[in-house]
Amino acid sequence: MLNHHSLRLLLKLALAFCLAVGLGLCAARAQGETEDGGQDIIDVLPDHEKVVPGGSDVATPSAPGTTDWRDSVGTLTVGYLVDGDPERQRRRLEPFRFALEHASGLRVGYKAAASLNELIKLQVQRRVQYALHSASSYVTAQVLCKCVEPLAVPTDGSGAKTVHAVILAPFDGAVRALSDLKGHRLAIPQEPATITRALVLKALKNGGYDQPGDFGTLVDVANPVEGWRNVQNGAADASVGWSTLQGDLSTGYSGGTLHQLIEGTGLAKSTDIRIVWRSKPVPNPPHVIRSDLPTPLKALLKDFLFGLAAKNRAAYDSVSPYFSGGFVAIEAAEFDAMQELARVSAASEKPQ
Repeated sequence: MLNHHSLRLLLKLALAFCLAVGLGLCAARAQGETEDGGQDIIDVLPDHEKVVPGGSDVATPSAPGTTDWRDSVGTLTVGYLVDGDPERQRRRLEPFRFALEHASGLRVGYKAAASLNELIKLQVQRRVQYALHSASSYVTAQVLCKCVEPLAVPTDGSGAKTVHAVILAPFDGAVRALSDLKGHRLAIPQEPATITRALVLKALKNGGYDQPGDFGTLVDVANPVEGWRNVQNGAADASVGWSTLQGDLSTGYSGGTLHQLIEGTGLAKSTDIRIVWRSKPVPNPPHVIRSDLPTPLKALLKDFLFGLAAKNRAAYDSVSPYFSGGFVAIEAAEFDAMQELARVSAASEKPQ
């Protein structure tokens, strides 16, 4: 069972990773604090408590001719994280709500959450049946109640549905594998809560480097591009970044640090860089439902999402503005990298 520290770490990682990859999805606080001071992750909120002060739910009448399972569901409430102006965001999401309502024959409402903590609480406590999560907040919700399951994730233009933390080194340099880092300098984003940093430090520990000093020196940098600049100017021997690892290698794949270095800044060519290590994949932000929803509704929601980009581009873009490739299926097992981080954090907190 994960402790409070582990759950808070997952929430911090969720926000930091969204910011690191430029998804713009998690502008609200990831510390689990609400506007009025907040409560801990596993505290129970009263049913009447407002999620966002002054906020409102959006719902319209149900479609005629509903079946029994539709009657049992009533209103399908979708939870999402506030990002910027709440009213503007609600209006932006309206095409998705309208399309979902039309496809399902249900009334569809929204609840806005001020933090990832709040979004998790809403779904765990059955106050929303459907939530727009990050990879970390989904894993946290699943740890808390084992009552949720992922429906789908959006993809980029190349079809990538995941990203990887990577370690990069000069192609003709001395560092060609993780084991070669002994005695060398690794440039790594300095924010402790970034997923890339957490995954790399875990890999180093698994490789026998229990402490950073066991292998060489950590060179803290502001971001992955600065890390590669340190490699180029001789201040580091390798650097940490992230990548989809999908698409055209000559352009640095479809997204991530390599793509920024090759296509964005022109600091490198694909032939200049060696990927000496890659993490397990970390899925893009999933759409997640409660497991106790009727089976016919689960199937309907999957069909709706899988066809949304082709059938209703405006609705798709309203809910996935940073991913152009459409929704694809995702399984719980594909979040293993996040689960492993949670287990490592939990183990580190056990009394000695």
